[in-house]
Amino acid sequence: MSYILFNGTFHPPEGKLFSPQTLNELLFRDKLKMIKSKLLFWDEHLNLWQLHFQLFRIALPDFIANNGKELRRQIERCLVKNKCYKSAQIQLTFFNTGKTISYLIELEPEADSAYPFDADGYSVQLFHQIYKSDSPLSSLSTGSETLWEIARTAIPGRKEIPIIMDRNQNLLEVPGANLFLVRENQLLTPNRDEGTYINPAKRVVGQIAQKIQMDFDETNTIREDDLRQADEVFVADDIRGIRFIRAFGMKRYYKKTTSSIAEEFNRLLVQ
Repeated sequence: MSYILFNGTFHPPEGKLFSPQTLNELLFRDKLKMIKSKLLFWDEHLNLWQLHFQLFRIALPDFIANNGKELRRQIERCLVKNKCYKSAQIQLTFFNTGKTISYLIELEPEADSAYPFDADGYSVQLFHQIYKSDSPLSSLSTGSETLWEIARTAIPGRKEIPIIMDRNQNLLEVPGANLFLVRENQLLTPNRDEGTYINPAKRVVGQIAQKIQMDFDETNTIREDDLRQADEVFVADDIRGIRFIRAFGMKRYYKKTTSSIAEEFNRLLVQ
């Protein structure tokens, strides 16, 4: 386990740090990816943190001023302290003590020096028990995580991914990632106007689609029939990269375009 950093001070992972009262002061969490000492999607995450503080009606803390310079410095200190240079997931937790905003940095070191691509793929299932509503928080992980956790519990297989839908049976997302369908020369993905979670990786996937001359279509209505008619399906997020979907029920998918997009995703962000 790694050293953690709380408000600029290191603590050993086995040490007791939080009281129940501190945990009650939790505001929100977020995760970042580091590969080859490079913090990925920094500007996008900085915008998300600023949006959260605006929603909570809390003044922006000094550590995210100047493009998050101080918080970035503390994250880099934590990476060096833990001798973590290849790859890691970085979890940031923000607390409101009433007098000040506190932050916690935790690391999960990883062995890969790029986003891995699992050629065996995953299967998807529709999650019907609870539908996602459209609200100002729907496009944020903060407003989605409880539903994601319920869906993961209902469909617990390591290689099974639940698809979240709205009350009109439109496909929206999978937990923590955006959904993409390849059909001929089109790349379809749900529109954020329907309450879809928007991950920072979506911007890069759109850029790749343009580069390889695919029509990138953010549409309001993607249904189960579209899933069955697709040639390829994949999901994408900034932590795990591109994940190939091999199956939906009896339907099986190709992966040629998905593999090319995954390769370009790594080239743009890592190499």
